[in-house]
Amino acid sequence: MISRTANGYALLNWEGRPVALASGEKITAGEVRAAICRKNGMSQKQAAQELHCSVSNVKQYWQSLYYKLRTNDVVVTLDKLIDLGAIIRLCVIFSMLINLANDFDDNIARRVRTRRGRDFASIEEASDLPDYLQNDWLIGHYEVAV
Repeated sequence: MISRTANGYALLNWEGRPVALASGEKITAGEVRAAICRKNGMSQKQAAQELHCSVSNVKQYWQSLYYKLRTNDVVVTLDKLIDLGAIIRLCVIFSMLINLANDFDDNIARRVRTRRGRDFASIEEASDLPDYLQNDWLIGHYEVAV
């Protein structure tokens, strides 16, 4: 069921908010609600039931969106609304925060897994070094504690 939020309207994973366009026109709350219903895969009939209006009202919302955004296709219209920030995906924000936290740990782990990281970790522990790699050479080049 579509619900009112602090910024606009939400349905499942999508939130919509009325925005002003560069042309001076505004995307209305009704148009945003119709777009959110469509983004969630609803037909016009299902959207009309969700919005408690007639199917012709939903069609009028879409005609108005097509005119304001200079499009004639649902997919293009929804993409433009996302680009304008009129429709945002709610779970993306949450997953971005989780990814930022995980990325920090991954960067640290990635440094340890690199070839240079493995070389530095294993040189101190290596007992089978070739003869030409004397401890003096290692200390001079890699600052390895003996």
